[in-house]
Amino acid sequence: AVLLGAGSALATDAGAPFGRIAAGTKEAPNWTGPWIGVNLGYAVQTSRAQDDGATPEFNFSTAADGVTYGVAAGFNVHLQSGIVLGVLADYDRTNAKNQFTVSPQLENGVLVGDIGIDSMWFVGGRAGYLVTPRVLLYGLAGYTQVEWDAVITPTDGIAKASLGHAGGLTLGGGIEAMASSGWSVKLEYRFTDLGNDTLNWDVAGATNGSSAAAQNAGIDHNLHQVRLGVSYKFGQ
Repeated sequence: AVLLGAGSALATDAGAPFGRIAAGTKEAPNWTGPWIGVNLGYAVQTSRAQDDGATPEFNFSTAADGVTYGVAAGFNVHLQSGIVLGVLADYDRTNAKNQFTVSPQLENGVLVGDIGIDSMWFVGGRAGYLVTPRVLLYGLAGYTQVEWDAVITPTDGIAKASLGHAGGLTLGGGIEAMASSGWSVKLEYRFTDLGNDTLNWDVAGATNGSSAAAQNAGIDHNLHQVRLGVSYKFGQ
């Protein structure tokens, strides 16, 4: 009986480390701490223009789309209630671009547009809830700035619009799943209101600068993004 008891105790002690390791693989991950990651996504930048004159000459919309890729970093705080709060920032490059031609309704000329986005950055925060210890549903808000080359030139006038950058409020949401090792994968959507611009030009044959020659068009810009991210959280 003594030998059996000793053997049982020895087997228990020998098996304990493995038991703890096995149990550890099932423990909830620690969401609190700094993290870094990489992103891959798809962006669509839309522009809608409408003539502001008494007699509208054109009304059109166009979109520049392409792949995005970049880096991200942030810090999370996991509250006992299952809520996770965080701050984050990211920087992305993209090949999103579009070329278009629009014929105004009342003029012989056309508008030639060339839009290309070079890069974008974002700073903001997020708040989410753990639907399971490993899966986080979250919403985010912040500011995005886009660096682009946007030129719209009327062939029957002398003016053009050239935009170096635009920025605005970003709202979005996503889902993130984390392993005990600290690695996580997330999928999210973001919408950004990039504001608006005014395109001014002169009608062909009219005197430059005269009130009769002036034509104006308001252009509204938005940005849509779908993003896949892989991150590593330190201190797991």
